[in-house]
Amino acid sequence: MTAKIKIITPPDKLFDKANSILLIHPGQELKREFNEILAEQDESVNVYMFEKLTDEDVLDYEWLLSVANMVGKVILDVDKCYPVTRNFTSYLISLPNVYYITNDTTTPYKLISDRQIYNLDILKKGGHVV
Repeated sequence: MTAKIKIITPPDKLFDKANSILLIHPGQELKREFNEILAEQDESVNVYMFEKLTDEDVLDYEWLLSVANMVGKVILDVDKCYPVTRNFTSYLISLPNVYYITNDTTTPYKLISDRQIYNLDILKKGGHVV
């Protein structure tokens, strides 16, 4: 079976049976690592992307919160978040399906969640993205 990777951006949502993951403000290194993992997949995956690619892009926070609550896993790159998105990080990190990456040693995110990650190895478990 050939994997089908569907990239979904605001305002769209898919309601199918494929595993789904949300990437929030992924940096280039995170995207590279994620693409390498996707290349090894044999199952279909919905990849929701929340990022600002141009100055004209408007970030839809209602969509973000809705999708974060419906996907299997969320990867949040805290250090790459825009200021408004950072206002939502504590809530997002508190969700049981959210894994976060940060180099911030000042903010005690670990008081909210022990799901800090340093790479995407958690997506490799069992050979499935989600």
